[in-house]
Amino acid sequence: MGKLKSKFVCIQCQYESLKWSGQCSKCSSWNSLTEKQCLSEIKKSQITKLNSINVENREKQSIDIDGLDDMLGGGLQRGGVYLFSGKPGTGKSTLFLEIIKCISEETNILYTSGEETQKQIKLRCDRVGLKKESLYLSNTTDTEKIIKEMDESNCQVLIIDSVHTVNNALEELVQKVKQQEIICLFAGQVNKEGEVLGALSLEHLVDVVLRIEFVAHSNLRKLFATKNRFASTEGFVLFELIEPGIRIVGQTEINVRIESTEKMIGLTFSCDFSRNNFVLAEVQSLIVNTEQQQGSKLAVGLGQKKLLLLLAIIKLCFSKSLSSKNIYVKLSSVNNSDEHDLALVASILSSLFRKAYKENYIFIGCVDLCGRVYMNNKVTYGEKNCKIVTSTESPDENIVSISNIRELTNLLAS
Repeated sequence: MGKLKSKFVCIQCQYESLKWSGQCSKCSSWNSLTEKQCLSEIKKSQITKLNSINVENREKQSIDIDGLDDMLGGGLQRGGVYLFSGKPGTGKSTLFLEIIKCISEETNILYTSGEETQKQIKLRCDRVGLKKESLYLSNTTDTEKIIKEMDESNCQVLIIDSVHTVNNALEELVQKVKQQEIICLFAGQVNKEGEVLGALSLEHLVDVVLRIEFVAHSNLRKLFATKNRFASTEGFVLFELIEPGIRIVGQTEINVRIESTEKMIGLTFSCDFSRNNFVLAEVQSLIVNTEQQQGSKLAVGLGQKKLLLLLAIIKLCFSKSLSSKNIYVKLSSVNNSDEHDLALVASILSSLFRKAYKENYIFIGCVDLCGRVYMNNKVTYGEKNCKIVTSTESPDENIVSISNIRELTNLLAS
């Protein structure tokens, strides 16, 4: 015998809904939904032998955006549900349009938005140069109507922007796209507490959760995965919003920036690593004498405790008293990684001794309490035209190996 469950029926048009609403979604009558009890059908057993499940022809939809295919495990999986979350202005909608541009013309796409009119979406498409006959636009926010429009458009890709505008039954929608093997992309607005608006349980239902965050002190955005059933959650993609759409930022810009930067006191470089890519990080420091017994210490882009710890290690290794000096350190990076320790120490030493380094080195390594340099992870540096200072021993002439921060003074200009 089935269980009792409630449904709401409109007394004007007999429209049925799983949740109560003040207005009927079909005939627009007010206060016309009445609750009725009915027996749910007992579902048949869904037990299946493992070896009888066919997983062939599971082709993925490739996205021709540098780094994104790799992050998604080779592309968008049929029947996969993806949540792109981030604060307003991070570029979720623009990224969706870039993804649509990469999808073949034979693939029907349904783009439903509860935040913008169809004319506004058309203007954004024109701005990024998107012209696709197989793209259908909708402003539907009711789940049952979205499911109906999915059938009408025969879509293979469903995009909902944003999830907090959809008013009910997201579980049914997720189940529907999985059954029909439709690729589903949700956009989710993030509040001040870092939670996705509209559906607290949605992150448990989807297959992949991607977060877009602003990168401090820059115009860049960082895209990374916090949940991924199809690939690893390691790595990130950096991009910036430009007039035609987005621009991916990667390793190719490092050598140009290093070679064009003037050697300056207190300026050093490090790297943020993402799979087979790495992005330049920059450290600046300024040390000023003061007549006070206790100088101020200011950290931007890193924790205050981290700065005080590194200053204590420098005092130990070089017998230099730093308490009476004003010290200002700024780290511009994507990840607040311990591998930036060496670059931070190198920058402070440059300011302390008032000397720039012989070359624009890239400093990569962690520093322990005794001043020893080490690496937490094995790193592949790839092709480079600049010298890297690290603890890794290598026959490569561009790798400068050191074991203790005391050796950094050998790299300072005379």
